[in-house]
Amino acid sequence: MTFTRDELAAFRGQTLPDLLPRPTRLLIVGINPGLLTVAVQAHFARRGNRFYPALFRAGITDRLIDASQGYRPDDRSL
Repeated sequence: MTFTRDELAAFRGQTLPDLLPRPTRLLIVGINPGLLTVAVQAHFARRGNRFYPALFRAGITDRLIDASQGYRPDDRSL
């Protein structure tokens, strides 16, 4: 998903909901989500972000997640 600078600017001031399952076994806190993250409504969405590769290498996820297009239904396991 590609956005122009103006399209991303339209997301200024918008928010991204937290992902807090019950029970919570691991809490990862990030600050200041970027406009792309808010635009696609997926945490750490920019390609090249090392967050999801780190989760995969640590064995926290069973596959490498690509959130750059938003969360697909199978990525809701987060």
